[in-house]
Amino acid sequence: MINKLSKTTKNRIGLIGLGVVLGILALALPPAIKFFFRGIHLLMINPLEALCFFGIITTFMITWIVLEEKEVKKK
Repeated sequence: MINKLSKTTKNRIGLIGLGVVLGILALALPPAIKFFFRGIHLLMINPLEALCFFGIITTFMITWIVLEEKEVKKK
């Protein structure tokens, strides 16, 4: 009886965790889409500023990826 209860509790905790993760993703998706299209809109209005915007974001992303790769190699 205790083993059966333990399995049921683990399943419920797993489902609750999955629900929380899906909820967070559902809440994070609209701002991400808005951010992306704000950049596209900026690109249409001011092409030079938009190029700088996307260039800075790309530089930060590349730096982040390189630093994470170095961290993985250290381990």
